[in-house]
Amino acid sequence: MAQYIPTLEFYTNNELSLVSLRYASSEAFFGLNLEPLSKNVSYTFLPNMSYFEFLDVDGGAEGEIVDLVNVKLGRYMRSWSQTFPVRVTPFPYQKPNQNHV
Repeated sequence: MAQYIPTLEFYTNNELSLVSLRYASSEAFFGLNLEPLSKNVSYTFLPNMSYFEFLDVDGGAEGEIVDLVNVKLGRYMRSWSQTFPVRVTPFPYQKPNQNHV
């Protein structure tokens, strides 16, 4: 997703806001972007939409699998339903947040 931002900004002459309100895939609806106009995009996981399990990428090959309530701030985690790891950021409204890396 992020790799397309420079191309989109080029074709829009930086005159349009690039906004993504939701993060979803064919497997699940992951979360919402609570600050859509921010340059630093992050999504808040919605635990009522799906069950999430994460692998701690910082923990190496032997990283343990944790559920959504046990993710740790600042750690790089990979959801079993995603290909790329995300960084866990502060939780707005007591819901885990993620940034794409």
